[in-house]
Amino acid sequence: MEDYHEIEHGPDMKGCLNLAFHQWHKLPTALFSFGMSLKILDLSHNRVPNLPSDFGNLVAIRELNLSYNKLVQIDAVSMLNRLQRLNVSHNLLSSIPKDIFSHCTMLVRGILNM
Repeated sequence: MEDYHEIEHGPDMKGCLNLAFHQWHKLPTALFSFGMSLKILDLSHNRVPNLPSDFGNLVAIRELNLSYNKLVQIDAVSMLNRLQRLNVSHNLLSSIPKDIFSHCTMLVRGILNM
């Protein structure tokens, strides 16, 4: 069973939440309750294979680090239209959904190494 105690306090005063290096296989459902307050999210160095559709509830995210996971798809990222920075390097992605660039129009920096 995965331990999600790190998420209990939620984002800091600047809207940052660091959930890296937990080796999680799935994301805690409590994460999606921070939709309006979460601006910077680091989920790197886990083992997450996919993003649930609830990921779209994180509407205020500007910076997202999903590097070093086991992601095979990132379709849910397309719903984050305030996203400015994205890192999905070192995953198992075979492609990037084309609609990310049309929906995430504020995206200015992306690290999309596959």
